[in-house]
Amino acid sequence: MQEHYREEHRWVNPRGRGGSAQKRAIQAQQVPWRIGVQCQRLFSNGPGSSWFEVGFGGQASQAAPEEAAIIDRMNRAMEQQQRRFEMEDKEKIKAADARMDANAWLEHVGWATHLEGFDPEAMLRLTDPVSEHEHALQLIQDSLMRVMSQARAIATPAQVGSQALFEAQRKEVDKKPRRPFDNRMEDDTWARYTAVWTKLVCYIYRAEAMADEDRPGYRLSKRQSESLDELSEIVEAYVDDPDTQPLEVDQVDRLTLQTVMALLEHHILTDSN
Repeated sequence: MQEHYREEHRWVNPRGRGGSAQKRAIQAQQVPWRIGVQCQRLFSNGPGSSWFEVGFGGQASQAAPEEAAIIDRMNRAMEQQQRRFEMEDKEKIKAADARMDANAWLEHVGWATHLEGFDPEAMLRLTDPVSEHEHALQLIQDSLMRVMSQARAIATPAQVGSQALFEAQRKEVDKKPRRPFDNRMEDDTWARYTAVWTKLVCYIYRAEAMADEDRPGYRLSKRQSESLDELSEIVEAYVDDPDTQPLEVDQVDRLTLQTVMALLEHHILTDSN
C-alpha cells in the first residue's frame, strides 16, 4: 500500500515511526484519501460486489429518525431481493459459460448443458444410495459389486497379461502409463472406485423410470438400452414373484457386465469415446 502511495500519488507518510502518539494525533496531515465517504454495493460477492461511492459532492449528515427508518426498510428489502435472486439461481442448472466457468472439464463433458433447466437437488437425488424399498435396484447393485470384485481379482499379469494392465492404468490417450494397474489397493480407494459406478447405475436406472417430461434428456444407445432392459426385467420379475421367477445369479451378473461394457463403449457426437 505504501508503495502504491509513493508511485501513484507521489505521497510519503511524513510521520514515520516512533515519536509521541498524542502529538501525532493533533497534527493535521495532508493525505491522498478522503474520509466519511458514503459507499454502496449491489451484491455481497461475485460480479457487482465492488464498493462504489454514492452521494458524491454532498455533505455527510446524521439522518433524521424518519429518514433512517426508511433507509433501513430499503436496505432490508434489497437484502431480501438479493436472497431471492440467489435462491432462484440455485433452483435450476444453467449451461456453462466458457468465459465465466472455471471448470473446463464440466464444460467438456457437457453435464451442465445436459442438465440445463433441471432442479439440481432432484438430479442429485438420482445418485443417492439404494433405499430399502428399491429391491430391484439393490439386486442390480449387488450384481455390480460382484462383477467389479471379480474383475479386480483377475486383474493380474498371470490372468490378463501386463499389456492389458498398462491399458487399464492409462489416463491419457497419447501417454503410456509408467506402471501397470495394480489391483492391490486400500479399502477406501476401492470404495471410491466402486462408488462411481454405483452412482452412475443408480442415476440411469432411476432416470429411466421417470416420465419423459421429467427425466434428463440423454438417450441410451440400442446396445445399452437392450442390455439394461433385459437386466431390469429379470430382477423386477424376481422381486414381483420370487417363487415362480427364480433369480439366476450368473445370468444377472452376465447382463450386468454387458450393461457396464455398453456404457463404457459410448460414442458421443464428437466421435470420441
